Amino acid sequence: MTSDSDGKLIVWAVDPFREPPDETEELNRSAAWAIHALTHRLARVTKPQVQPLYVSELSTIPGSVLEELRTEGQETLDGIFTRVKIHGLLPFEILKQGTHNRVGQLLRFARHQDADLIVVSTHGRRGLQRWMKGSFTEDLMLQSEIPLLVVNPHWKRVPDFERILFPTDFSEASRLTLDRVTEFAGTLGSRITLFHKVSFDPAPSIEVAFGSYPTYQETYSSGVEACQNQLMDWVELLKRQGHAATYILDTSLVGTAEEAILEEAEKEPGMIAMAAQSGPVSATLLGSLTRKIVRGARTPVWILHPRLGRMNRPQRHPPRRRAA
Repeated sequence: MTSDSDGKLIVWAVDPFREPPDETEELNRSAAWAIHALTHRLARVTKPQVQPLYVSELSTIPGSVLEELRTEGQETLDGIFTRVKIHGLLPFEILKQGTHNRVGQLLRFARHQDADLIVVSTHGRRGLQRWMKGSFTEDLMLQSEIPLLVVNPHWKRVPDFERILFPTDFSEASRLTLDRVTEFAGTLGSRITLFHKVSFDPAPSIEVAFGSYPTYQETYSSGVEACQNQLMDWVELLKRQGHAATYILDTSLVGTAEEAILEEAEKEPGMIAMAAQSGPVSATLLGSLTRKIVRGARTPVWILHPRLGRMNRPQRHPPRRRAA
């Protein structure tokens, strides 16, 4: 790893004003611990800065009110920062919605500041509750070309980002996403675990009765071997690039891909890296599965577009950042 004197800017989309207070405390504390772990690793090779930012739903806020809200928000977050140390922490700021919606305004700010990562919390809501309340995080997933770190408050252990679990379906989009993941892993000094669950389509019983099962079993075994060879090839490539890498091939005939990924992720306090998708929701790895993982994960989930946004991109222009 090489030192990066330009540093990394992390925009933390935080809400210190949400009700009820206990829920707000849990969300913000979980995100703060994730950022603590992330900046601790980044500080070994670069100079991270973290900008806590609240995007108001109002387009205009009187100056005196804005200052009061900024003070109130900072005091709320200070209660967390007394217990959670974050490298390069900047003062809390409030962003007015302006002519964009909240997601658009956040992305506009992050692009202008040349942010490397956006950290956002999610409640992990499902079903009717999620539909009624909507999801700022899921809208952000669809629109952001800047990588996201999504934090669910219901984890059991503080992550250390020692491992990045990367589920793959071997598609071109997955391979492109892996390129971004390896850059991030190199900066953090993390090892990469490739994960694939073999799909299983049970043979119709009538075909089994007529003796087709041995043929089906042979086809399935060949498919498993092909997946294993693909994983081995990718791991070998990563190792040649200087990364610590391994793989897990799940050949279990029970359970879904979502369940298998979440179960594996809970074994170590690292993070999951997933691809996002613009456009209609699909049933592929880039669509609905990513959303399910974000809602159910008890570990941070890193979301990025296969062709857009990366942690180690060169500076496009000097970012306007304030000193800590």
